[in-house]
Amino acid sequence: MDIELQLSDYIHLDPDWDGYGGVAPSRAAVADAVRFLRLLDHEVPLPFPQVSGDGSVGIYWEGDDFLIDVGFRGLGQISYFARHGNRRWKGDDPFRGNDIPKQLFEAISAILRR
Repeated sequence: MDIELQLSDYIHLDPDWDGYGGVAPSRAAVADAVRFLRLLDHEVPLPFPQVSGDGSVGIYWEGDDFLIDVGFRGLGQISYFARHGNRRWKGDDPFRGNDIPKQLFEAISAILRR
């Protein structure tokens, strides 16, 4: 299934979908995640989608020696954490959908374009 469709399907989750009071993400959260995906270079492998009980959606890449986790709540913010070996990147930055925060772009480039 296409990752954009998977993210969009999260909007339709029932209340308490996770058995712990989970709420479905807002359309704005999903839209931010989709806008982010469309900013990625075509050389970057597709990430995996994820949803949290607090209504946030995210995407992640994971390998034996790395992790990149990016989250959206639909509030004009992007949060991220990445690790590769001893290097760490993390942030909580404004997101307007027109560019990837510099530090996150650096992490994606260093980890996924090797």
